[in-house]
Amino acid sequence: MAECPFCGHPNMEGALICGECGQVMTAKDPADYTRPIEAGNEKQSGILPPDRGTAVFPNAARLVLDFGKGDSQTVIIDNDDQITIGRVDRFTSVLPTINLNTREGWNHGVSRRHIALRRENDHLYVIDLHSTNGTWLNGERLAPEDPTVLRDNDKLRLGLLEFRVFFGEETTSQPGQAEMTG
Repeated sequence: MAECPFCGHPNMEGALICGECGQVMTAKDPADYTRPIEAGNEKQSGILPPDRGTAVFPNAARLVLDFGKGDSQTVIIDNDDQITIGRVDRFTSVLPTINLNTREGWNHGVSRRHIALRRENDHLYVIDLHSTNGTWLNGERLAPEDPTVLRDNDKLRLGLLEFRVFFGEETTSQPGQAEMTG
């Protein structure tokens, strides 16, 4: 167990973020610690996107994961489809649909099966899959296994890896296809 130096909460070994207080536990000196979550309300200040878009995710729409600095990935999620985002580990058979190893997922605290994105009707839901270092949507920590609607221009954080999600134009993909680029 790894004890949080800020609140003393016991966390799983390897945790980068305290599951109790949200403290980043990777700083070497306590003076370097930052507190990404405000006490009491589990909201980060200043992180809510100013122009949150629609929650409607039309059939065959493209989902763009924007990691900043021109680094993005496009995903097509068909009706009633679910994909997982995480990282591949050579010692296990876990194979997420989107592998964040190329974006230093391990160093950022991304779990092997960190989140699922599930399309239902005309909405897209994000679900934390009991990740070690947590999932935040626009600064609010998500409870494991609790589907939460994604909106265009939302900000997701998996452990310490941040990216925005954008709903792109519809495509002409055939049913059952999952296309990824990037």
